[in-house]
Amino acid sequence: MKSLNFTYLFSILALVTLSRGKFIYSCKEKNTIALTFDDGPHYYTKEFVDYLIKKNVKATFFQLGRFHYPHGIDVKEYQDAMKKAHDNGIQIASHTYEHKISSDKSEFKKSLTKNDDFIEKATGDRPRYFRAPKGHCDNDCQKALDEWDYKLIQWDVDTKDWDLEGSGSAKQRVKDSINILKKSFNEKRDNYLILMHETEEYTVREIVPWIIDESGMKEKGYRFVTVAECLGDKDGMYRSHSSSGGTSHNNSGRCGPSYGSCPKSGECCSKYGYCGTSSEYCGSGCQSEFGHCNKTTTTKKITTTKKTSSTKKSSSTKKSSSTKKSSSTKKSSSTKKRSTKTTKKTTTTKKTTKTSSKKIATSTVSGRCGPDYGACPKSGYCCSKYGYCGTSSEYCKSGCQSGYGLCK
Repeated sequence: MKSLNFTYLFSILALVTLSRGKFIYSCKEKNTIALTFDDGPHYYTKEFVDYLIKKNVKATFFQLGRFHYPHGIDVKEYQDAMKKAHDNGIQIASHTYEHKISSDKSEFKKSLTKNDDFIEKATGDRPRYFRAPKGHCDNDCQKALDEWDYKLIQWDVDTKDWDLEGSGSAKQRVKDSINILKKSFNEKRDNYLILMHETEEYTVREIVPWIIDESGMKEKGYRFVTVAECLGDKDGMYRSHSSSGGTSHNNSGRCGPSYGSCPKSGECCSKYGYCGTSSEYCGSGCQSEFGHCNKTTTTKKITTTKKTSSTKKSSSTKKSSSTKKSSSTKKSSSTKKRSTKTTKKTTTTKKTTKTSSKKIATSTVSGRCGPDYGACPKSGYCCSKYGYCGTSSEYCKSGCQSGYGLCK
């Protein structure tokens, strides 16, 4: 009977494992700790990268182009931090472009391509590793990622550093997260894959320093490594290899000066050096020396230019005669129109005053504030220029948004 129960239990576990599809929850290499950080690049990324480099700690950033304001795609300082991290052996991976996954497969692919383009432009390498926002990726999502050759990363330790509201204060959140880590480290596992967020000040300045300097894990022989390294896949973290320490080699599907022409007839070489047949590969920036390119765009532009110049000639000839007529006969009517406009202006001013006196709603998103979120919910909190609630000088002084909290 016991053996039957064991067989049944084993079958159930096998089914559960299969149902997880391509999710990767844990490391493989012994005595490794993979620290992972979602939702950047952001305000603290530069400081954090410098700290990790100083401590000689490797980690993995799952980053995106547009999420927290100001967006990574728009801020050179953030992109420089990504490049510095990458060049010092910190892994840069994808987290979608706008922190969402479309149920439409083609839209999902566009989002991934857009984010990969952003990461490649900033670092010189195109990521193969991916984490879904909040870890949510259904069967269709998993199948698509498998088809597109992405490694789908989850975690086996969640510090819950994102749950500021659940703890009630930043100080308590730090204590709660450290307690989660202590409990996990006491289990004495072979390895750990830890979820955190580089967008949280207390994560960067308190939780991570505790892990590195006070947890005692280094002294027990554990190494802080990238996710790719903890899976024994250091050379596979990118689809291309540049200054990250990987060896340069000609991967299938690559093209351009470093790789040569696309091997298949009819394939285009995109501006980023990938072979394909869609408009993303064959349109703007397509490298004609290394594959096929669509030529329709150039022809259309030339036609449009000629039409515009010929139209201007005919319209300019007729302007002078029609202008004279309208100016001499319609003077009195234009005066009336002006007076009507003045009356309308007064009405608009009154409406504006009413709108500005409306009470600003309180933010329902933990720790966030500003035009997109509302006011800080707690009394005495300032709304920083980046839209975060806090009480230090970084929140309350330069750039502080007085409409959404206290400013000093």
